[in-house]
Amino acid sequence: MLFSVAPDGSSLSRHRSNWSPKELELEKYLISGPGAESGILNASIFGEELLVVKNQVSTQDKKRADIVALDQQGSSVFIELKRDQAPAGASTQALQYLAAFTPFRGRDFARQFRRNPKQLQELEERIKSFLGSVSYEDVNRRQRIILMARSFDRALFSMGKWFGSNGIAFRCMDYAPMEVNSQRFLSFSVVFDQSPPDIFPLTFSGSLGREPAVFWHNIGAADDDWWTYLRDQGEIPTSWDNVPDDEGEALLKSYMRGDRIVAYAKGFGALGWGVLEDPVYRLVPQGAPDDRRSGVLRHRLTIKWKATARHLQDAIPPAQLRAELDLYHPVSTSVTIADEKAQRLLAMLDSRFAP
Repeated sequence: MLFSVAPDGSSLSRHRSNWSPKELELEKYLISGPGAESGILNASIFGEELLVVKNQVSTQDKKRADIVALDQQGSSVFIELKRDQAPAGASTQALQYLAAFTPFRGRDFARQFRRNPKQLQELEERIKSFLGSVSYEDVNRRQRIILMARSFDRALFSMGKWFGSNGIAFRCMDYAPMEVNSQRFLSFSVVFDQSPPDIFPLTFSGSLGREPAVFWHNIGAADDDWWTYLRDQGEIPTSWDNVPDDEGEALLKSYMRGDRIVAYAKGFGALGWGVLEDPVYRLVPQGAPDDRRSGVLRHRLTIKWKATARHLQDAIPPAQLRAELDLYHPVSTSVTIADEKAQRLLAMLDSRFAP
């Protein structure tokens, strides 16, 4: 919620901009962002990466869901957008979406959105690439609802508690449009969140946390000079807003000592792997000598490379990874790799690139 301050500083009044984006306009903004090319919703808004399955989805009952997405645990996420206030009836709409899509898992779920065989295959490959170690057949075992509006009928919060008690994560996010000197801005905030603990389990660092794992990590720019720099420097990068405390920093800091990282370049494939022996994070100052990508990819984490290609064209291509390992390249910056496939991939990289 946005407030304006009185000129004398004596009071606040709720600010309501004359600019009020329509639902389709708001949908366009949500789908834009760093991951838009891969079909990933703007993680700076949602605080996580969500893969768009389809937008403007019609159900058999002629209802229309604004956006259907997946989170990285394979849960379906139904996102409903309202131009102004979300009425109490928005929860009934959410129930209709759940009734339409909840019965389907894996490929049957994907078929609800793509009937053409080629388009279905493309969607399935995107889902598998996004999920990483999560089984494709587990897609849509859980459901989530996100309502986005400028304000909410408070009856929705009571309904949201009911959803949460029945294992369905329910979140309300408000947005506030504003204009300053003809420039438009949107702010987003979570005003209600009822998510079962097993949807977003608690995680801890150090010995209390997860075991070290193997991750895909996209190097962000398919460029030989950039890859040579990362190899020589002993680093992996991220971007996002390239400011402190954004999603790029959070992602790098979510790694732990002992994690093994498989570097990936879009269009080329797996470039090699390294281990996080004693990872150190830094944010490269813009314009500094190490700012090799003109202001982007400035979040960095140290890594000990073990077996790497010298050039991008030497990478193990995506088609070979699919054919020999049933392994799909990542569509997001970082994705876990299932243990058995990870060991085979590391062995393949060692065979090809180890010194």
